[in-house]
Amino acid sequence: MKSPFYKNLTLLVLTALTLHLNAQGPERYPVQPLTHHMTPEEQLNRHLIGRGFVETDPPAGAVFSLGEFERARGVLVRYPFGIPVSLIREMARDAIVTTLVTNLAQENTVRNLYTQAGVNLQNCNFIYAPTDSYWTRDYGPWYIAYGSNQIGIVDFPYNRPRPGDDEIPKVVAEALGIPWFGMNVVQTGGNYMSDSYGMAASTTIAYTENPGLTPAQVDQKMQAYLGVNDYHVVEDPNNTYIDHIDCWGKYLATNKILIRSVPSSHPQYDEIEATVAYFASVTTPWGVPYEIYRVNTPQNQPYTNSFILNDKVFVPVMGSQHDEPALEVYRQAMPGYKIFGIMSPAGTPWESTDALHCRTHEMADPGMLRIRHIPLLGNIETGGTLAFAANVTAYSGAEVIADSVLFIYRINPNPYSPFDTIKMINSMGENWSATLPAPEYGSTVQYYIHAADASGRSENHPFIGRPDPHEFYIGEQLFAQAVASPQALEATTMQNETATLSLSLSNPGQISLNYYISVSTDIPDTLTQTLTNSPTATAYNYNTWTENGWTTLNLTEPGTISELIISYNWTTDNYPSEGSFWAESPSGTRLMLASGQSNGNYTISNIRIAGEEMQGTWKFWIEDSYGDGGHQAKNISVKFVRATPTGNWLSSDITEGSLAPGETQEILVTFDATGMELGAYQGFLTILSNDPDNPELIIPVTMTVTVNTAAAAGFREPEIRVYPNPGAGAYNIDISGMTSRNTVIRLAEMTGRVIMKKAFYNLQEGESLRFEAPGLPRGIYMLHIDADGYHKTVKLIRN
Repeated sequence: MKSPFYKNLTLLVLTALTLHLNAQGPERYPVQPLTHHMTPEEQLNRHLIGRGFVETDPPAGAVFSLGEFERARGVLVRYPFGIPVSLIREMARDAIVTTLVTNLAQENTVRNLYTQAGVNLQNCNFIYAPTDSYWTRDYGPWYIAYGSNQIGIVDFPYNRPRPGDDEIPKVVAEALGIPWFGMNVVQTGGNYMSDSYGMAASTTIAYTENPGLTPAQVDQKMQAYLGVNDYHVVEDPNNTYIDHIDCWGKYLATNKILIRSVPSSHPQYDEIEATVAYFASVTTPWGVPYEIYRVNTPQNQPYTNSFILNDKVFVPVMGSQHDEPALEVYRQAMPGYKIFGIMSPAGTPWESTDALHCRTHEMADPGMLRIRHIPLLGNIETGGTLAFAANVTAYSGAEVIADSVLFIYRINPNPYSPFDTIKMINSMGENWSATLPAPEYGSTVQYYIHAADASGRSENHPFIGRPDPHEFYIGEQLFAQAVASPQALEATTMQNETATLSLSLSNPGQISLNYYISVSTDIPDTLTQTLTNSPTATAYNYNTWTENGWTTLNLTEPGTISELIISYNWTTDNYPSEGSFWAESPSGTRLMLASGQSNGNYTISNIRIAGEEMQGTWKFWIEDSYGDGGHQAKNISVKFVRATPTGNWLSSDITEGSLAPGETQEILVTFDATGMELGAYQGFLTILSNDPDNPELIIPVTMTVTVNTAAAAGFREPEIRVYPNPGAGAYNIDISGMTSRNTVIRLAEMTGRVIMKKAFYNLQEGESLRFEAPGLPRGIYMLHIDADGYHKTVKLIRN
């Protein structure tokens, strides 16, 4: 808290500043009077930083600093802006944008700008407060959870002598109606990142800008006010004037950190790599090392200076060849998040020391639903049962819905494996638990926790949930291996007859192979069409279909589509994030084919419409979310990959199963030429498994249908009879009308797992076979009999 004299001085300075800004004209962005550098006058006034600041008592009870990657109600920005309005429009789609303005007149100016830009005004709030600059990250509020389920704000002396900016944390706290606490440690938000579990990081200015405090005293205050139990204060490897951590590093999650990389010839290469080595040696609060991701910044691009807003990540881009690789690093590090590349606004370019993160600040949700959980990660030793505990707190005061607290998991998955669900049990108060029998040694377990409350909020842990679940291994990570033999199947079948081939599936891996089998007899072919170039970048505003009628494509060919492949050249303006390419199928299914693309040539594939009819009218168009056009597609080729069914002539006797290491399963594949015309037919047998190298093993299949010479000669198929059925474990099989003398029988459980296999050779006509299955449990089984090229399956009952 500042003294009355300091407040009066502040008002005089800000009044003069406001008059200067308003003199620029309400419809223009005023000239930004300040930079991240201190002005000569500010250098002379450095001694005023923190003067008159009155420290409050720390928050009561346990304190947790909230991470940027946790749930936020929205974002805090300041007008005049340092970010493009198109970015504000995107953030306001599903979050609250709070704009700092000086008065009602300035609010009206901003509202007009937002209206013209298509910003959702229902998601816009305004706070009246004089400010000196647009770096809301640096002077904005730090959010904490504390005490008896409360959300609060921590204020601190801003490390610039900018009195208007310095007051903002308290102004925001009062606007939100939540408590604030004064921590007398000179700080700046660009130099602070929290992992939300008691660990935080800054550069050494956290110490050097507090000469009246020892490092231990700074650490103690960070712990008391922010719950920072482990404060990592490191030298700034960039060696710039600003010394902000967001210029080279960023927490993406509690266990993930992004750090810039540079060529070995870069003057700061050694310092940056030493910083990477330091964080690689740190154990996170979750008991594992950091997952460290590197983003290439050869010309000091500010790619780490990004902003996370719930499930969206906004990355500053420069319009260079390095942008797309940088965005790809974020996609790899944060599966399931929407990654946006954002160009800087005219007049306020992104810089290596000042970019998007500096000019935005998350606004926590005072009624947030928060899941606290220490996940199992890495190699886990277990005595047979796995235990999971979570704390679920509804800061809104609403009741946590008991049936909504779920432990959602899968074991040794392939990419298509579904998740199973266990309801967690409320053990006491806000604490919930679940147990899971430990799978076999070496297994991989993926999981996340879900909860909802009566206020309508729902959350996952980790935040993104299913796309990037927690993952651990029982003892160590071992792998299954799927080996199929032969690698292709070819059968010759006479019309109206069946043929059977055996496919061997083996698991030479280290853990059980879990597999699923599907068959397809669709014939793929491709129909290629071309589209006219889309309207020029200046010929439309929002939508080339509604404004220009671009474009339709009428297909008369029948068939079911399996994939849509489009190749085109894309040109865009300085705001590629605003452009998107769309298609609509004849049934009305809308597809966003691509969005946010920079200039270049692209080939994209979409399978979301698989199974729809190809015949009819297709629509294609381009949208610009801002409403000023700017994007064009040219040289467009569209490939419709369709699948024409040829009948249900292919089947397998087993559709799913599990193989222990070293085991082999014989799978019977049947080719049924009943009703089929003469000719060759092709299909596929697909084995989905938890083999990480071959999660989708495709076996090509060919059936050649020939003239039924046996039918023409009056040949009849063998007659097969099994008795007694039901039986007590011993059975007879009579086969008559055989031309060959060999028979193979396989006894399988209803799941398809073969439990007995036996071959009989050189049988005599009319000879009965006898097989015994001692100890066979009561139940229903399937008996597969292959005799003389014919296959018959009999339901066998053990009574």
